[in-house]
Amino acid sequence: RYGGEEFAILLPGANAASAFSSAERFRHSLENAPWPERAVTASFGIATLVTISTPTAAPVSEEAQDDNALCTSLMMKADKALYWSKTSGRNRTTHADDLPQ
Repeated sequence: RYGGEEFAILLPGANAASAFSSAERFRHSLENAPWPERAVTASFGIATLVTISTPTAAPVSEEAQDDNALCTSLMMKADKALYWSKTSGRNRTTHADDLPQ
């Protein structure tokens, strides 16, 4: 539980496409479940971290080297994407990379 009615789901090894696909599966499952009182929907915000572990990879910035800063940045991006999903009509999935600038 990330806060209030918000939850975080960590998907190690997932890229943007697979994370989006997983969120959509979760969202559709909730939407189509036989809820006894009323329909339940969910909005998702996604952010992905791409790690490059090749010898020719460009150097990582000092901020990215700080695990806490990296996690904070990732959570902030996911939170912005979630907010966009909620304000754009709810019951949708948004990846942080797809937010308008």
